[in-house]
Amino acid sequence: MFGTEFKSIRKGLGLTVLQWARALGYAGSVKTVREQIAKYDRNVRPIPPWIARLAMMYQRFGVPDDFTDNRGAGKD
Repeated sequence: MFGTEFKSIRKGLGLTVLQWARALGYAGSVKTVREQIAKYDRNVRPIPPWIARLAMMYQRFGVPDDFTDNRGAGKD
């Protein structure tokens, strides 16, 4: 999976970068997780296969509401 598809899935689900990161299991600071997702989006860092599979699963079945943590969320 490339960054363009990864980002497209997030946007198709209507999630912010922070919500997407939390749904994928990233639990660090807001700044750190946003930077990590941005690296995937821009193909700076390869998307691990398990993250790609999870993204495709979310695309097909949606993201459970309690998987997106909005604490500290800002506009993306």
